Amino acid sequence: MVRYISIVALLALLAQEWAAKANSNELTSQVRFIPVELWTGADWPGKHAITKNAADLTFGQKREKRISGPVAWTDPINGAVHQVYERTNKSKVQLFTVRADEEGLGRVFDSRGSRVCAPGFKFPLGMWKQGESRTKQFTCWNKSGKAYTRTMTITIEEIDYTFDTVPHSLRYRWVADGGGKKGLDNIYVYSPGRGNVDLEYR
Repeated sequence: MVRYISIVALLALLAQEWAAKANSNELTSQVRFIPVELWTGADWPGKHAITKNAADLTFGQKREKRISGPVAWTDPINGAVHQVYERTNKSKVQLFTVRADEEGLGRVFDSRGSRVCAPGFKFPLGMWKQGESRTKQFTCWNKSGKAYTRTMTITIEEIDYTFDTVPHSLRYRWVADGGGKKGLDNIYVYSPGRGNVDLEYR
């Protein structure tokens, strides 16, 4: 007899696996290692190491968004070669890579305006604690080659969050260039195996 398991039950089992792989002392002390796999939705082997494992995730309310990679990409400004993940949303294409300091994942290319950046700061990686904030500054270039500086801050709102019955999700606030405009001050939620599951504009 073939037994079927519901999506909710499957996600619950996946979350339990993540919890088993994590150090229980981390969750108790409100400290957590955040892997790239939480962003990509891929399986996490449980090691406290920033890896660039293969990703193939379709997500969003209408299943219109996709993350794939990594692939090699050459920065047209300085010739640096990065291993990047491609994130598509209809006609919009963005390329993400792990920052050199391994404290976050950031964009290096955005098809909106053909912007190229030194690795930005969009998703937290590595060891973070509840309520912690970190700020990064980096340079971007517009399609005309003009350089400008951007400042991004990530603050952990809920280090071990339950979203839509899925435990061990992550809820954080991302503010770009001081906020003040739609899309520059957002609350993101990421869940194991699902990637980005919620977005709130502040």
